Amino acid sequence: MENNAKGSQTTPFSGGTFSTYNYTLTNGIKRTMCVLVDRNDYTYAGKNYDHKGIITAYWVNGHIKSGECSGRD
Repeated sequence: MENNAKGSQTTPFSGGTFSTYNYTLTNGIKRTMCVLVDRNDYTYAGKNYDHKGIITAYWVNGHIKSGECSGRD
């Protein structure tokens, strides 16, 4: 997920990261997986359950950088 050789990474908010993974299908079609992760701690009822984790992940057409993921479908 954090393989910058195949994509990029940005920080959309404190503790959060958008990571990308660029992929080319065998027929030459280019796709990018966008993954938004919240690395802030998740605390409930006084107990810390580590970081919150993946918020969303989705494919987009073409090869894009992580800063272009937000608001794409």
